[in-house]
Amino acid sequence: MGLDEIVADGTAWADGALVLMAFLDDEIYFNVTGASDLPPAELARAAYAGKVAIQTAKLPAGVMPVLHTSRRDARLKAPYAGLPLREALIMVLRMSGTDGILLQSSGSSWTIVLRDGIAALDLAPRHLPPAHA
Repeated sequence: MGLDEIVADGTAWADGALVLMAFLDDEIYFNVTGASDLPPAELARAAYAGKVAIQTAKLPAGVMPVLHTSRRDARLKAPYAGLPLREALIMVLRMSGTDGILLQSSGSSWTIVLRDGIAALDLAPRHLPPAHA
């Protein structure tokens, strides 16, 4: 089951943010505003660096950047960007004024993960140790 299906299913969230650990290398997508002059290849880096705005939702739990779990989501409008989930979560933690993330499935389902849950995840990249000769 992929992240899109997990969000759509909704029952796998008993473990909260921990369910995201299996999907840290999966690509997620987000709408970008105020970046019409940037080439598509540079949008993700500009968003990661905090140089452009991304779509947010205001919910009772706070302000959440909207991260789409599927590139085929009709709500994604140009310009949009994609990043591995790991990098997107780090990006959100660096953003001021956000309280977590809203993960939107390609259907009508969505879920939120609060900032504390994201901060508790081990977001360090997984690399194999160098081979010793």
